[in-house]
This record gives sequence, C-alpha cells and structure tokens, in this order.
Amino acid sequence: MLKKFLFIMMMIASTAQAGNKLAPPCLGKTPVAAAEKAFKSYREMLLGDPKQMRGLVTGGLMHALSQEYQCRLGGELCAIDVDPWSGAQDGTIQKPITFRQTSNDRQSASVDMQYTLAIDASHKEKLVSTLLLERNPTHSCWQLADLITPAGDSLRQRITGSQKESDESPLPPPGSGQE
Repeated sequence: MLKKFLFIMMMIASTAQAGNKLAPPCLGKTPVAAAEKAFKSYREMLLGDPKQMRGLVTGGLMHALSQEYQCRLGGELCAIDVDPWSGAQDGTIQKPITFRQTSNDRQSASVDMQYTLAIDASHKEKLVSTLLLERNPTHSCWQLADLITPAGDSLRQRITGSQKESDESPLPPPGSGQE
C-alpha cells in the first residue's frame, strides 16, 4: 500500500513539475498524414490569425502568413486574392481528395493533393496542388513549409514578393538575425 501511495505521489509531483504545458501541435508523423490534416483541419485557418498555425507551419511560412494577416487587418489589397489551395478565384474543391507522397528525404517531403475543382455544375476540372513539408527536429512532426498551386505558384513566394532566397529552406523567423 505504501509503495502504491509513493508511486501516486511521484506521478503527481512529476505532473506538477511539468506544469500545464501542452504537447506541441503536430500535423502528422508521416508526410501524407500531415498533408491530409493540413487540408482537412486547417484549410480555413491558413489565411487567418497566424497564431492558430504556430507549430504547424515552418518559420518561413509563419513569417509570410503573418505579413499577409497584417496586410488584411489594415484593409489593404494583399498578396493573396485567390484560394491558396487551388489558386482559383472561383470554384470549390470537391471530393474525392487524394494525397500521394512524391518525395521524402527524411527532413523534407512533397505530397500531391489531387481533387476536382468545380466552377459550376457543368465546368469541373481535375487539379493537383503540392504541399511542401519539413520535419520539425524538436518533436519529429511534419510542418507545412509551402503550398504550390496547380499553376506552380508558391504561397510563400507570392506573399513575400520579390524576396530572393539563397536556398530552398524556409525563411528564418523574424528577429532571428539570419535574413
């Protein structure tokens, strides 16, 4: 009985010591799972308050989304005037939606999202958007790094405009000193 009591007390102490920290958000442990969750759970939030996306997107995409959000708060014409997933101004993404991994080097991956875009009842088009993902080294979950429309437009590059990058890695978060 004493052993059981001590075990319970140790569990309570370790829980209290950890505080109220929640597990970091995670899109998924596999690229396909992460891509599916990004679309199904966070599709509508992508251009909203970027705080909702913290931990789910890379620092570079978070920086770009923050720029877009600040622009939208100011009531200005901003970089994104189309559906970031399809690149279309009109139409809706319809089921079936399938996800297929096209590359994975353990640190970055690419997943194609295939779907039908319906402009109206008589005009439907099969399209593919590509989600670029990077593995978060801290908790091994995949994060959304960029979204490429069927026309080949990068969400991140569209927002950041003509900013030149020296490599394919995401932009560093603001204030990191690596710009």
